[in-house]
Amino acid sequence: MIRRIPLRVALLALSSTSVLAQAFPPHQPAYMPAPPAPPENPTTLERSLLGKALFWDEQLSSSRTVACGTCHRPDHGGCDPRTTESMHPGMDGAMGTADDARGSAGVTRHAKDGDCKPSEMFGLRPQVTRRRALPVINAAYETELMWDGRAGSSFHHPETKQLLLPELAALEEQASHTPVDPSKMAHLGRTWEEAARELATLRPLALASDVPGDLASFLQNRTYEQLFTAAFGSPRIDVTRVAMALAAYQRTLISDQSDLDLALAGVRRLSDSAHRGHALFEKHCASCHSDLQSHEHPATNDFRRTGVRPIDEDVGRYAVTGNPEDLGKFKVPSLRNVALRTPYMHNGGIPTLRAVLDFYDRGGDHGPAIDPLVSAIRGKLSDEDKDDLIAFLQSLTDPRVEHSEPPFDRPRLWTEGPHVPVRLGSPTSGSSPYAPQVIALSPPFHGNRKFTVAAENVPPGAEHSLFLDFARLPTQGVMLGHPTFLAGSQLRYYGCGKTRSMPDGSGYASKTLEVPADPFLIGLRIYGQWFFEDPRGPNGLVSSATFTSVVF
Repeated sequence: MIRRIPLRVALLALSSTSVLAQAFPPHQPAYMPAPPAPPENPTTLERSLLGKALFWDEQLSSSRTVACGTCHRPDHGGCDPRTTESMHPGMDGAMGTADDARGSAGVTRHAKDGDCKPSEMFGLRPQVTRRRALPVINAAYETELMWDGRAGSSFHHPETKQLLLPELAALEEQASHTPVDPSKMAHLGRTWEEAARELATLRPLALASDVPGDLASFLQNRTYEQLFTAAFGSPRIDVTRVAMALAAYQRTLISDQSDLDLALAGVRRLSDSAHRGHALFEKHCASCHSDLQSHEHPATNDFRRTGVRPIDEDVGRYAVTGNPEDLGKFKVPSLRNVALRTPYMHNGGIPTLRAVLDFYDRGGDHGPAIDPLVSAIRGKLSDEDKDDLIAFLQSLTDPRVEHSEPPFDRPRLWTEGPHVPVRLGSPTSGSSPYAPQVIALSPPFHGNRKFTVAAENVPPGAEHSLFLDFARLPTQGVMLGHPTFLAGSQLRYYGCGKTRSMPDGSGYASKTLEVPADPFLIGLRIYGQWFFEDPRGPNGLVSSATFTSVVF
């Protein structure tokens, strides 16, 4: 059921259209209605641009490696392209079993000082969510967000639970949790007071590159406090304002320029195959995906049990409502730009659109009580029908989304750029079972007081050392009897004591260093390598590969 929007809110949302029109190319009409916004958070240009900066700033995470946009890439339909590889082991805790899920990778579990703290499931690897990230594009029309709908329309302070915005604030509610979640963006014990205080010290988008023109003009080398003043009238930074700015930005991410949108507006006709697919969609699918029937109601706000996996692996909506009728139900997502959003379903368990249609043609896979609307499709789709349905689903792609064009343009993240640490050569183990792997490297930007280097699969309880150099050998050489690329001419040595134990019984090492706030360091390349005592290794040691990165 579509929730009625109060007249005063509808008028307020419509009044923002002239402001937001600056974010859209002038020759493109807007077919969707302006998304509703809380009266307390009108979608102004300043707030949306501040939200855009925050959304794409990896500095919002305490490790400086994850932004909101890391998991919500426009060119992937507003979802996470990494989910083809990032895996959660599921309820059984074991990788490679049927209940594994393709989720989004967050931060390595770590303390406030940067020291790595292994998690039971992931060790020192980035933690992965057990569900795929839903698209942020057109999420502004939804009244409940997340696969289980736990981000409702009221916005509460995530720590005090104080009601901050009473209605139309699902985007604000969702945005307030992720920056303090220790599996997604935060160190253990991070509070919003701390996150806000830290944000005030940062240069906006300092780690990003290729900043779009409208955003660069807004930033103009200003501090976050100055940007918050422009957006809210004073420099105060807190959870309310951060969430409101992020929500304002997401209310500009409206996709309504696909072939289907143009067909609904009478501007263009679908291809013959897509037209036949549209008719099949209306017959078999539109009861759930009702948002595609017109531009008037661009949201479904519904939850269904489709039988992707057994209920006991993920209870879905039930975890929020406690209603047994909601066991195994998940949000019906918008299908706009769905062709860009592989893999599919809440667990990423279906790789292609064709496989999705095969799934529905089977009537789902796992009961009990699969939704009757799903069961009713069983055996109804021929191969030709599936071809036509795929053509229709491909007609839902907005070219601005696919090509990251305004309003879906964005900066390039540090984790996508040339400064990401890389490995040279291979680790050594000899007769030892341990081959140390360098992991969990944070950005070596000048002034970073928490540049953390870690290693796993190392001997437990072993003395170990970290060597850093500012020069490399042209070809692989030898140090302490082990292959290395360290030149040794500008070597720095860090004795690190003994390795600590992982949950699986192996060892790990973690070292946090400070990169001086010296602009003369910018462009300097760092090389490093770990060495660990191990009687079974060459010369009584095992070593990691050499790793390298550039100070920026």
